[in-house]
Amino acid sequence: MSDEELEAIRKRKLASLQEQALREQAQEQSIAEAQAQKESILRQILTPEARARLSNIKMVKSEFAEQIEMQLIQLASSG
Repeated sequence: MSDEELEAIRKRKLASLQEQALREQAQEQSIAEAQAQKESILRQILTPEARARLSNIKMVKSEFAEQIEMQLIQLASSG
């Protein structure tokens, strides 16, 4: 392979890695925004004691706590 071919391959690889990094960054940002929105809703519908209990559950059984949070949000949004 010539130097030009190697340089072209490097440029394509670099561009690919940059695109992947941008996609990952956008995905992380959307996850963070969704988490912030969820926390905001829970802050509105739960008492401080309820939030503390949910936090304790999350430390032990995080998946179960996620299910509880989603159910609470659904109940709050449905009225």
